[in-house]
Amino acid sequence: MTQAAMIAATGANVAEKMLALSAYNISNKNSAAFKRLTLDTAPVVAQNDGNAGAGTATSDAGDMLASNITKGLGVKVIGETRHMLQGAVKMTDRALDVMIQGKGFFVVTDANGNRLYTRVGSFKKNNNGELVTQTGQVVQGVQAIPGEASALTINESGEMIATVNDQEQNLGQFEIATFMNESGLEQIGNNLFKQVDDADNPVIGTAGTGGRGKILQHALEESNVETVQELVNVMQANTTFGLLMKIIEADKKLGEHVTQAA
Repeated sequence: MTQAAMIAATGANVAEKMLALSAYNISNKNSAAFKRLTLDTAPVVAQNDGNAGAGTATSDAGDMLASNITKGLGVKVIGETRHMLQGAVKMTDRALDVMIQGKGFFVVTDANGNRLYTRVGSFKKNNNGELVTQTGQVVQGVQAIPGEASALTINESGEMIATVNDQEQNLGQFEIATFMNESGLEQIGNNLFKQVDDADNPVIGTAGTGGRGKILQHALEESNVETVQELVNVMQANTTFGLLMKIIEADKKLGEHVTQAA
């Protein structure tokens, strides 16, 4: 395989990964609070061993011909970026559906006491009356809901008020965590995130304070996937892949001609 074909192959590989990522985003269009991902790429270059120099002007526009020519070797994937823009509001009829309107994450703990974070406020009661996620992580800041509670109200600041025997009972207040770099959190499945950067510790406080969003009851956050944009990305990846395949095919034919002429 010649250099041209090898370079084209790196681009085709990235285009395939972009297509897969768009498929992942679109498939999660209806997942509550899902955050879309984009691919981060960078050129692959190799520096010649020639002596470095300031270069020589080759045109009136100031274009430079450097003495240490940089040789392009293609493109590579260097990571993924998770876009944390808030999704649309979806109203529901469930008292335990809550949404953060703005920045922040609900704080939950797993069975081992590990602190995790989620944007999905589709909560339920477990057998002990504790408020938990759909996969059983316990929501922090609020107490167990009495079995005899006849109504439940959650205000903008995250206070949970139960009506028990016609009396209001304050069950605590949701803990809301914010991070300097939200996209740096690691998603571990089941709509949960964990902190991976030891230098970016969560700042935990009350909803509606310190830049944290307010709480909206009877609501869930929808995904922030934009179907039209993803379809555009799919077409771009498909077009790029097709062009690069043509380069590989042209390179192959050129090689055959060279062999025949030798």
